[in-house]
Amino acid sequence: MSADTASATAAPAEPQIVVEVVEKITKSELNVTTPPNTWGPGTMATYWCDVFDADGKVVGTTVGSMVILYQDPETGHFIEQVSEQISLPDGTIAASGLVDRTEVLQQKWLGYRAEGTSGRYLGMTGSRNFRITSLTDPSFPIDAKWELSAG
Repeated sequence: MSADTASATAAPAEPQIVVEVVEKITKSELNVTTPPNTWGPGTMATYWCDVFDADGKVVGTTVGSMVILYQDPETGHFIEQVSEQISLPDGTIAASGLVDRTEVLQQKWLGYRAEGTSGRYLGMTGSRNFRITSLTDPSFPIDAKWELSAG
């Protein structure tokens, strides 16, 4: 089979993929010992999460890091840099960006850039949106949604 024939019969890339899951922290390492609502500039964390589908089945993992960079002089809110690698059975997604830590603690929906790095998601770009659903559960459950588009 020639390369031209193989490309003509290959399945077309999906134009858009939406993945909705729940993430729960299973382990974290921080450079502070204070509660999350007292963190400030220089606070750093690495965290590991299990990723659950709508049926509550573990379908992947997330590994991420964050650092609170500064306090916005106009709003008083803390701004953090987040970087994550999400591994799912059908591929991986990398996501990173700046988030308003104050809004994270207010349990608002927030988002930043995401890019497919392997498998079904390879070459796709879009966003990773999330919100913490409980500040009292030690696993800090997160509703997460990735919206990725081809090209």
